[in-house]
Amino acid sequence: MRKIFLSFFLLLPAFLFSQYSSASGPVFWRVNTRAEIEKGDAKGIAIADNGTLTLAPQFAEVYDTKQAYVWSAVADARGNVYLGTGHEGRVFKVDGTGKGALLYKTAELDVMALAVDNAGNIYAGTSPDGKVYRIAPSGEAKVFFEPKTKYIWSLAFDAQGRLLVGTGDKGVIFRVNPDGTGAAWVNTTQTNITALRVDAAGNVIAGTDPGGMVLRIGADGKAFTLFDAGQREIRDLVLGSRGEIYALALSEAAASGGGGSSSSGGGGFAKAALYRLDGQGGSDVLWESKDVAAFAIALRDDNQVLVGTGQKGRIYGVANNQKPALLTQSTEAQTARFVKAGNVLYAASTNLGKLFRLGSETEVSGTYTSSVREAATGAAWGRLSWLGEGEIELQTRSGNTAVPDGTWGEWSAALTEAEGGAITSAAARYLQWRATLKKAANKPAPRLREVVVSYLPRNVAPKLNAITVLPSGTALAALPQPMGDTGMDFTGGEPGAGPAPMQLPPRKLYQRGALSLQWQAEDRNGDTLEYAIFYRSALGVEFYPLKAAFRDSYYTVDANALPDGRYVFKVVVNDGMTNPGSLALRDELESEPVEIDNTPPAVASDAPKVASGQAELLFRASDGTSILRRAEYQLDGNGWKAVFPVDGIADGKREEFSVKVTLPDARPHVVALRVYDASGNVGSAQVSVK
Repeated sequence: MRKIFLSFFLLLPAFLFSQYSSASGPVFWRVNTRAEIEKGDAKGIAIADNGTLTLAPQFAEVYDTKQAYVWSAVADARGNVYLGTGHEGRVFKVDGTGKGALLYKTAELDVMALAVDNAGNIYAGTSPDGKVYRIAPSGEAKVFFEPKTKYIWSLAFDAQGRLLVGTGDKGVIFRVNPDGTGAAWVNTTQTNITALRVDAAGNVIAGTDPGGMVLRIGADGKAFTLFDAGQREIRDLVLGSRGEIYALALSEAAASGGGGSSSSGGGGFAKAALYRLDGQGGSDVLWESKDVAAFAIALRDDNQVLVGTGQKGRIYGVANNQKPALLTQSTEAQTARFVKAGNVLYAASTNLGKLFRLGSETEVSGTYTSSVREAATGAAWGRLSWLGEGEIELQTRSGNTAVPDGTWGEWSAALTEAEGGAITSAAARYLQWRATLKKAANKPAPRLREVVVSYLPRNVAPKLNAITVLPSGTALAALPQPMGDTGMDFTGGEPGAGPAPMQLPPRKLYQRGALSLQWQAEDRNGDTLEYAIFYRSALGVEFYPLKAAFRDSYYTVDANALPDGRYVFKVVVNDGMTNPGSLALRDELESEPVEIDNTPPAVASDAPKVASGQAELLFRASDGTSILRRAEYQLDGNGWKAVFPVDGIADGKREEFSVKVTLPDARPHVVALRVYDASGNVGSAQVSVK
């Protein structure tokens, strides 16, 4: 039987809080770290390494190709940007005003690489069945070079104006003259040449797959490995003004993108990593992520490196001697390429294929929407407050689905003062907040450092799951419990979220006649639980107390504490230690009927029958409480031997046992019988035989 009791109140305010009492009172949801902030969505918001929110650099959509993917991008001297797309093999031209149009459609599926010569001709490398097209500014095009390889991944012009073509699937670099004649120049041990750049000295810098190597190739065509990354592919390369090389490496698992935060660190086990190479064999990790795939890098005039990722199209900024910061977030899934046209930096996206302009000024306003907070048992919301400066507004909304949908409440009226105010969103299981940062005259630039939400989870009754009765004679004794770390404070977290002290199970020991019970209980609020145990006769209805107000999830009934008989035990659990008495909830569970029997069976014998050296004895055994389980006999103190009842099965409280023995000689002998009942009690008798 199970009964759960809930106290109700007549007064409305008391009733409200009776529904939302919890183990540790209010819970405080503090959002002030970058890892927590990056779980949300930022629009026009930058996120510093310490989690501070500020207005992001301007990031405006310039052109929509209506294609799924932008694989490549290049700019000419006039400030026009060209985009190579997939899977329709199209090349688009976007001028400095943002006006764009289709320039040329190739016969292949994807335009994976683009380059532009001094005359403004565009060169497009396609895949699969790679070809290089030369496209005049007017849009007229023809096949310029066909290397007879499956893929063309990268294009670049050398110091002599020859086109370098990085290919796959044999890892060959071709060199093509301005008239379209060309041949294999460098044969590498790699499968794909994924990136090509030419440094100030005329050396070719190449990135490869699957070795993840950066190669330097001199005029003689000899390749020298500058760097071997821990990842599979060198996805992008950027050359610095002082001879440094920035290499973006991508692991084998990176194609799926993914969520998570990023950091600076070691790079060896990262899904994506940004390295700075000094050209002499030295390297530093500037940025890495074990979860986020990155696809493009760019170097700004202030030597800040931008990293475009596949996590919500986020763009990170990495400056010397500074930790990475999230600069802005795209509306599209991936930031796939960067391209600089004059003094303007653009970012091209994938899923869907669009072109964005990154400005030098910050946005006028931006919004950040937090992750969804779950109060697992439902909650009444308390207050919202924040730390920050400048023009900041915060709103909340709540609902009962893990993903906000049309059933959620509307965004609340905005709170504009940092000390905050009461959350007016309806009591529910989930909550979300939204911050709006704005530029304002005569106010400092907005900067949001921390948001705090308080709420009171609804108290849920504890639950008893099972009661186990241990074998008769098993007693349980407590072991010394380890001390918790009293120097740690978890009062701001979810109930039960702090590390619970390890509880050692009780020690088992033999105690004649003892009866032990163990049970399992749980509490979704993490409340401290208290128990009471009761008993009744299996034939009765009234329960009587054995012990109350204890915290162990076990109890041993001592021998002779109860008369022999058949009993039912009831365990009651309550969470009153961490909830006001009138608001405490409870549960109870009854055991199956249990026998208590501390009296051994009675054993008697008829007179023995002796004939021709054989003796036959009939023993009668009985027990007032338990059934008889087994019997054994011995002759003259020798080993015990099993004997079955006369009816063949030991299954009653009364049994007869017939023992037949062969007497070794005419002297007197002793035959003994011992009988065990179901509770382990032993009764015995012995008979002298002549």
